This record gives sequence, C-alpha cells and structure tokens, in this order.
Amino acid sequence: MRYQLSGLPAVEIVPGFARKRDWLAHLDLLAELPYPSLALMPSILAAVRSRIDCTVGGFGWTDGSLNPTAFMTEHMSLRAYQWWIDNASEFFTLCPIQTQWSSGGESFRRLIAEPAFARTTFFDEVFGSQGLRWATLAPVRIGGGYGFLSVYRPLESGAFTDDEHVLLGRGAQALGGLDRRQHPWQTPAPVETALAGEATLLVQADGALAARSQEAARLLYLQGGANMHTLEWARMDWHALPTLVKEAVRTLFEQPAPELKRRMSLYQPWGRFEFVLEKMPHQAACTEPLVVVGIRYFEATDITVARRLAAQPPRKAAGGGRHAKHQSGRVGTDARHHRADAQDLQP
Repeated sequence: MRYQLSGLPAVEIVPGFARKRDWLAHLDLLAELPYPSLALMPSILAAVRSRIDCTVGGFGWTDGSLNPTAFMTEHMSLRAYQWWIDNASEFFTLCPIQTQWSSGGESFRRLIAEPAFARTTFFDEVFGSQGLRWATLAPVRIGGGYGFLSVYRPLESGAFTDDEHVLLGRGAQALGGLDRRQHPWQTPAPVETALAGEATLLVQADGALAARSQEAARLLYLQGGANMHTLEWARMDWHALPTLVKEAVRTLFEQPAPELKRRMSLYQPWGRFEFVLEKMPHQAACTEPLVVVGIRYFEATDITVARRLAAQPPRKAAGGGRHAKHQSGRVGTDARHHRADAQDLQP
C-alpha cells in the first residue's frame, strides 16, 4: 500500500480496482460521503487518474445557471492559475460552458485537439507551461449546480480516444451524489480528522513573503474555497493569508520580544487549517526578524479511510461473487476500525 498525502491536492494511491465496475463503485462511494465536494475532490481526482491514462485531473464547479464558481486541479502551477483566473472569459468565448454541458464535454475535447489551439496564448500559459497538450472533459449534475471533471496529459501520450472520453463520462456520472446531502459550503458536524497536507512560508516585517512554496500557495487556495474569482492567495505578501492569520502575524512583529510563537486553527466545511506562527531573529544582526508560518491541512478521517479501502482488493461475498459496491459501502463500519491506525496514513 502506498500513500502520499502531503501533496494535497495531489493524492497518490495504489488502487485495488480489479474491474471497471469496482472503480465506478469507489467513485460512487466517495460522492456519497457526507462531506462537501471540495473536501472529497483530491481523493476523487487520484482515483480518476488511477483508471484513465492522464497526468493531471481537474474539477470545475458552477452554480445552477452554469456560472463558474471554483476550480481545482491536482498540480497547481501559479503561472497557469494566474493567467487562467485573469483570462477565463477568453477561454469561455472559445468554448462556451453551456456548449460544454450540452455536448457532454465533446466540444471541449475537439477544441483542445485542434492544431490551431496549440498556437493560442491560452495554450502557452495554461497547457504548455505545464507540459500538457491533450485534455477531455465530462459534465455531471451535482447538488447546488454542475460539475465538470477533466483530465490532461502530455503530447507524447496522444489525444484522448473516444473510449477514454466515454469512460470519463461514466466516472463523472458516478459522482452525481456530490453535495446532495447538504449545501456545498455548509459546515458538517465536528468529525475526527487526519493530516492531509502541510507547507511553510516566511514573512518579513514589511509584510513581503521572503519564501513560499507551491504547496503553500495550494493550501491557501484550498483554504479560500478554490475560488476562481480572486488571486489574493497568490500574492507575495501577507495579504495572501487569511485575515485573522495576517493580523496575528502583524501583532507578532509589533511586539518587542525577539521570539514568540502562536498557534491558531481555522475551520472550513472542507477541513481544518492549522497555522503555527513563530517569530524569530534573523541571523544578520541588522536585519528585521522573520515570522515562519506553518500551514497544516486536516481532512475528515472517513475520507482518508475511504482512500485506504481503494487500495484493498474487493472481498468475495458469501455466494462467491465479488461486490465492489458492498466493499465500498462498508466505509462507515471500517472507518471505526481504521481510525485507530489513522496515524499510519499521515505523512
């Protein structure tokens, strides 16, 4: 069994799906868990990638009128995200989202496959900058609006075939249970959590970020709800931080003590975000101190357990048949058995 949960939203698994129906049953299981789709999406995209030959998976959300609201992809490229958010209207002019829905994603696949698309600025900034060339997409009706499941791969892998497009569509339809039990942003009841991602950034006394990893930017983006209408999370100053965290950092700098530490947690419907702030003196005596900000993301343990079950082969039923749906449906029970060793799943 292999897990790599530290790279949220890129979540690695070694699945035990012997057949396509096992894979579809697992997607159905994830979609039925009582958590917002944003919390489930890292696991869903990893499962999609386990069956469909692709480098990156993505998912976009719209409201009931097909207005885009959020977008998540497994491998965040700041360059691609910044261009995409600033110029999304350019893409939707080329490929209207209403047409993407009505064509079952086929209009998107055809546009990407055209040689002329590879000569656009959109391609250079979003696809080319990440070494990607081909993509396909499948829409699905979910609670609160619509979802668009997409996959991407490089030039050498070849364009997505008709069969792969159909398979992606089957996978998308298995996700129809997403957000059906609650509004997408409704906070669920308190649940046990497991560490699913962590990163660090450095803040200078003037508010500038001295260093920030792509993972830190990804976690800030997730903490803000994967909102594709703002780039605050991508700023290279403390305004990229949640307001309460930013003010806490500012307070540490204002206090005369050379070394201080503070821990705070922010709760979102899709998980708990813990921030550890530590003020420390710079090695150079004439330089202002720094505040190190550690970010840790915790997801519901049930989601971690469901991912663990994906790595186990389906068990035989009493009659000798193998029922992936039955195997997947045991999450509520198995979660109670596996929570004791949830620490094994942490990075």
